[in-house]
Amino acid sequence: MAMPSSIPYNPKKNSKRKAPILLFSGDKGGIGKSFAARIFAGLLGQWGYSAVGFDGDARNAHLERYYASVFPVGRPYLRSEAGWAQMFDGWEAVADETVILIDTQAGFGEVASQQKAAILLATEKLQREVISLWIADEEEDSVRLFKAAPELAPSDNTFFLMNGRFGSTLAEFVIWRESQTRAQALARGVRELLLPALPIRARTRIARAHAPFYPRPQIGLSFSETIEFDLWWSRAEEACEPVLKKIQEIMA
Repeated sequence: MAMPSSIPYNPKKNSKRKAPILLFSGDKGGIGKSFAARIFAGLLGQWGYSAVGFDGDARNAHLERYYASVFPVGRPYLRSEAGWAQMFDGWEAVADETVILIDTQAGFGEVASQQKAAILLATEKLQREVISLWIADEEEDSVRLFKAAPELAPSDNTFFLMNGRFGSTLAEFVIWRESQTRAQALARGVRELLLPALPIRARTRIARAHAPFYPRPQIGLSFSETIEFDLWWSRAEEACEPVLKKIQEIMA
């Protein structure tokens, strides 16, 4: 049995304002954007929220592959005007209390810069706030691209997510930790999170089965793998608690 949550959630039936849009970006491939989106997709279900996904990664589509059996996941092609129109129309059709997740492709920053005015206008008209989740590895590119990325959410709705596969502590993200970009971002209200790395045995089993993290994967994990997964899931939930609190604040 998965470890019980210690984090209170805001039941959607009590929400007064529209649920936010969670935007997962990072502007380069292989850094775990989809992994982070999958974690939050599972946590939203565990926290009691409904979700709808839009998977803009035309090559890999991990969010669709792992979660299409749990909630609807659209596949807009975000390198074309038609794809953006498809996604905007999809947003309009989503129920007010349902959280929207957007997984993005490598190179999203350039496209998002071109679409920034449309994105901001669409979210304003729909009265949905954006929570921006920037996924990073330990390299200089993640810091540079973060600094250059278009601002699609206010600073206090922005999170810099360090992928634990590239370092288990903040100290290992040396370039980010010592950068002026970090100092300036934190001063503006941006927050940083460290996503724990999923142990390789459970990660491999889940990947082969294309199983979601929640509802709990029923894929025949061994007892030791179950222990590893449950401990990791508990750590992931704890790490992501600030985002839950932001969602609660937005929907209060």
